[in-house]
Parts: sequence; C-alpha cells; structure tokens
Amino acid sequence: MTVTYTNRRGKVYYLHSKPTRKGNIRYFFSTKTGGKLLDRIPDGYEVYENANAQVFLRKKQPQIITD
Repeated sequence: MTVTYTNRRGKVYYLHSKPTRKGNIRYFFSTKTGGKLLDRIPDGYEVYENANAQVFLRKKQPQIITD
C-alpha cells in the first residue's frame, strides 16, 4: 500500500523517493504514480500542507504550544 495524501482541494498525492547526485535520498509528493513509490513515511518526517494546498514531506517540527 503506497502512501497517499488528499489535500483540501481533493487532489491525491503519492510519496516518491529519488537519489540525489551525492547519493542521498530525496522525498517528495507528486500527483503522478510513476517512479519509486514508498510504502510508509520515513521516521522523523511528517506531511505538511501549506495555505495554497501544496503538499510537502518535511522533518518533524518541535511542538511550540504545549497541550
């Protein structure tokens, strides 16, 4: 089962990974299903949607406001 995310406008995004020139792994969301799809979100990362309904995978941010 691949990682999917539906933004507030109803578009479905799929999580991809791609190696960089240095050999590191780059994670990104795309509406296309081609390429290397991931089965789970990597540890230490979270899905983020900005005000324009763009979807990103970013490192987890520390919680500023306590419960």
